[in-house]
Amino acid sequence: MRRQADWDTAGLELGSRGGIHVDDQMRTSDPNIWAVGDAVEIRSVITGVPELIPLAGPANRQGRIAAEVISGRDSRFRGMQGTAVCGFFGIVVAMTGATEKSLKRAGNTDFQAVYLHPGHHAAYYPGAKPIHMKLLFNRTDGRILGAQAVGEEGVERRVDVIAMAMQMGGTVFDLEEAELCYAPQYGAAKDPVNVCGMIAANVVRGDVALADWTGLSSTTALILDVRDPVEFEQGAIEGAINIPLGQLRERAEELPRDREIWINCGVGQRAYYACRLLTQRGFQARNLSGGYESYRACYPQGVPRGLTTSARNCGAGHCPYTILCVTSFPQDKESEVLMSENDSSGLGRRSFLTTVGSGATLLGVAAAARAQSPQASSGSAEKWQPMRHKEDDWLELPGQHRFIFDTTTPDSMNESLLFAGNFYIANSNGYGLKDADLAVVLVARHRSTPFGYTNAIWEKYGVPISTRQNFVDPQTKEAPKVNVYSRQIDGLVRRGTHFAVCQMATRAYAGVIAAAVGTTPDAIYSELAANLVPNAHLVPAGIVAVNRAQERGYSFMAG
Repeated sequence: MRRQADWDTAGLELGSRGGIHVDDQMRTSDPNIWAVGDAVEIRSVITGVPELIPLAGPANRQGRIAAEVISGRDSRFRGMQGTAVCGFFGIVVAMTGATEKSLKRAGNTDFQAVYLHPGHHAAYYPGAKPIHMKLLFNRTDGRILGAQAVGEEGVERRVDVIAMAMQMGGTVFDLEEAELCYAPQYGAAKDPVNVCGMIAANVVRGDVALADWTGLSSTTALILDVRDPVEFEQGAIEGAINIPLGQLRERAEELPRDREIWINCGVGQRAYYACRLLTQRGFQARNLSGGYESYRACYPQGVPRGLTTSARNCGAGHCPYTILCVTSFPQDKESEVLMSENDSSGLGRRSFLTTVGSGATLLGVAAAARAQSPQASSGSAEKWQPMRHKEDDWLELPGQHRFIFDTTTPDSMNESLLFAGNFYIANSNGYGLKDADLAVVLVARHRSTPFGYTNAIWEKYGVPISTRQNFVDPQTKEAPKVNVYSRQIDGLVRRGTHFAVCQMATRAYAGVIAAAVGTTPDAIYSELAANLVPNAHLVPAGIVAVNRAQERGYSFMAG
């Protein structure tokens, strides 16, 4: 490619992007000079605007067109679509067609974007990897305008399919009807390409309205999260309220009718159902496309409003569900994308208090609250004391030394059981203390919650629990038929250890089990609550038990 000064010297006309202007036969402003490849500006087949897109495939075809024209054939180059792929550090990024920026630059505002996070093959087949996808389409007729995708496997295949559909003038309705290769190890019965089309087609048909992620920081809409409480506990959009989808029919009247409701879930499916339910009841409901996974991508550090918290309720004066959210959630290795609304990764979502970033945010919020309190402003020296609740009085265990272990995963439960045993042994060997001199509590919450249930529960419901936990028996590599840590638990119970089992997570597991066996969540919940391991207490939330124990003098360790 020659320098631009050389092109100027040659007297060749340049385009608005700085490349050589050519016609559809690759002829420059000089009829005796043809130009191809990275140096030329080519009309975008999507926007009609000249673009400078250096890609080897189009350059090769341009060269062929130029040669045929020079040889006397009336060949013409159709224009650039911009289909490209790049790989780095095990990640594949691919795109085709226009981006939002190029559409806006071309003056096109009649478009919509949807986001989705499907697996590259069937979720139940081992090794499924998420593909994060964005599809742009004309909101009036559904014509496909562009797509971008990123993931580890199957990314370029999906973008290639969409690219071919675009070349043929396809719409989102063509994508939802596309018949593609399927076997569990290669794809899903509803391929990610099909799902792209289905989600977008729902928008074009008017079945659901979308909210704009970029407006999240300035909207006055109510943010409604319809995930299960255990998912919401692990991370949520700032200011969101939580009403699980299964409770929405009964609690819909808690929501306001005089303002928009932007609905969020894990990856978008449950939010779609909630939008349909509320829209049919006269609410102004919109779906935040792609759910909490999209939020994490759009706002990795939380909504950009400075170091603030936002207390927001549903607008009805009697609503008790006012949520205080602090958004600075780290992503751990287990935080894989939800590949369906029913898989287990929603339970492995976030470790709430395990990084300096989260701790700093919470400390900042606490300092701000302290600065605004009447005591702080008045200069009172009165010492702050936490409020005591009778529900937590079981924590007043006999013992001179208090320790609480917080567990959220099967591995952390295993380690905490070991460390708790070491705590008893070290105090006996090093200090001559008896077991009764120690007050020890283990918290079972999030993915470790089911280890607070007896063998009878695991024998009866081991398969759905294992599926939700993404956990198998280390010995058999199958769904456990017993509580695999029951021996260690029984040993610690004999030494006086107590267990705090998360009620919020238990209700979530009850819903999963009920769906699997065909009964009601309430019936399963009652059965789980009646079959806790010895010395176990069903607490409102595991994270609350951690807080209350520390307020009562317990040292704390996260497993």
